Amino acid sequence: MSVSVGLPDRALGPFIDDTFDPELATDLISAFMLKLTANSVYGRGSLTQAITVGGADHEGRDRCNALTRCFLEACNRVRVGDPHLFLRWHENTDPEIKLRAAELLASGLSMPLLINDGPTAHGFMNAGVEPQDAWEYCVIGCNELGIPGRSAESATATAGNVQYLGLLNETLLNHPDPDSLASTDAILAALETTMSDRAAHMRKWGIEHRARMVESVPTPFTSALMRGCIRRGQDLLVGMDYHLPGVYERGLTNAVNALAAVERVVFEDRAMSLSELVAAMRDDFPCPEVLARLQAAPKWGNDDPRADRWAAELIAMRERVLNSVDEQFGGAPHMQCHVVRSLHHVDGKRIAASPDGRHAWTPVADSIGAQTGSTYSGPTAVLNSVLKIDAAGHYRGGYNLNITLPVSHTSPGEVVALAETFFRRGGQELQINCLDAGRLRAACRAPEQHQDLMVRIAGFTARFIDLSAAEQAEMVQRADALT
Repeated sequence: MSVSVGLPDRALGPFIDDTFDPELATDLISAFMLKLTANSVYGRGSLTQAITVGGADHEGRDRCNALTRCFLEACNRVRVGDPHLFLRWHENTDPEIKLRAAELLASGLSMPLLINDGPTAHGFMNAGVEPQDAWEYCVIGCNELGIPGRSAESATATAGNVQYLGLLNETLLNHPDPDSLASTDAILAALETTMSDRAAHMRKWGIEHRARMVESVPTPFTSALMRGCIRRGQDLLVGMDYHLPGVYERGLTNAVNALAAVERVVFEDRAMSLSELVAAMRDDFPCPEVLARLQAAPKWGNDDPRADRWAAELIAMRERVLNSVDEQFGGAPHMQCHVVRSLHHVDGKRIAASPDGRHAWTPVADSIGAQTGSTYSGPTAVLNSVLKIDAAGHYRGGYNLNITLPVSHTSPGEVVALAETFFRRGGQELQINCLDAGRLRAACRAPEQHQDLMVRIAGFTARFIDLSAAEQAEMVQRADALT
């Protein structure tokens, strides 16, 4: 399956000497990346291999070196979707590294992915990790976080999953008397009960599953490479230095939009009762007027407090629920990670029509950012909405945020300014797609002429021509939304 490399520029840095040849190093790294790409032939399940470079140490020193630049150049040279390349970004990162990363993104490469050192390392420290270990974090898979040799559980979902929209739909569709929920606050209270029951069940299952794995399929050779496992005489699942329960989440964007729509259409405009809305959801919105009302409600990603307030409500609810589960089952604090990969399609096929005006069985949002086609204030408004979330406190395990920019009107300087401002204000991760709808359509017609066209889908990057027809149509839609 996936091979997440960790921090190779740090590991290899001590071997740089006077004979170092950047061109030769870039060739070798390119070959190494292609070898990792070959691992992906075993199936799309392994298309989440991550390389992390750059970043600071616990004393604030920039750890970029000559190899950091070589990894960027190799990424541009091979132009394969897997492995992913993540660049750890902080205020003291070498400006030339920042500019080169921005040049690659502005050109449409869709990599490197950018991750902000400050809130990411502090998220680990908030969970009890020592600073010198927290600042050695890397990305595992799509955008999950771990510490090489010391923590891996934080990058898993063994402690549960929170699908906000799925839980909200379940709460509304299964309620015996929707009209008894006389306010959005009442809906939230019912949702919290649903979320609590599910979270406790999943945590119990996760603990039992880990025990079964240790007993049935131990990994002695891999465990021997983990810090402390030999000394403790234990498998890595129980013998590593840190055990931080990983919880995945998705569907926040759609749930925020759904609550904003219910508040507007049902409780403010009184255009319909909640039971009538639920009935319309069951029938997949047969009335165009109802659908139009829901879709016209305030939307997340426009720096609009009428929508953004519900993100704060949902995240506060999730923290209450998971903190209670942490206390109930003991152990370290949970590590919450908003991770999608391509599950916005899978989740959508499981979720009926929802109050945000989304039709049944269609995809949900591809990241913690805006739903495609729902923004009208540009990318800075999307970032401003996300900045209202405390990343270090509420997303200790990271989040994935996709934004799409027009390749013809985006300069490297603008990418640097966008990233610097977002990260300086506390943003945690940024995945930038610079797209051109015309070129995407041309690649659909003549794929052999566009074999180096890279796109970021949700939690993974790929050559555009390797995508399914549905995924290609999704990327064209995102590019069209820029005009």
